[in-house]
Amino acid sequence: MSLTESMSSAAYYVVNEHHCSPSAIQRKIGINYFTTYSILDILERMDIITPFDGQKSDRKVLINSIEELEVKFDTLF
Repeated sequence: MSLTESMSSAAYYVVNEHHCSPSAIQRKIGINYFTTYSILDILERMDIITPFDGQKSDRKVLINSIEELEVKFDTLF
C-alpha cells in the first residue's frame, strides 16, 4: 500500500470513528510506527486532525463527516 493510499485509509478511518488514535490506525491499516506518524503529520497539515498537544497521543478529529472529507480531498487533489 502506498503512502497516499494509507493516508486516505487513515483519514476515512478517523472521520468514521470520530477519534484519532495512532495505535488504532496502526492496527486497522497495518502500517508501522513511522508511517503512522508521517500520516498524522499530513492529516494535521490538511486540518483533518488537531496538532499533538504534548499530553496525549490521541488527536481530535476536525472533520465531522465523510462528505466533508471528500470535499477537502477534492480541493487538495
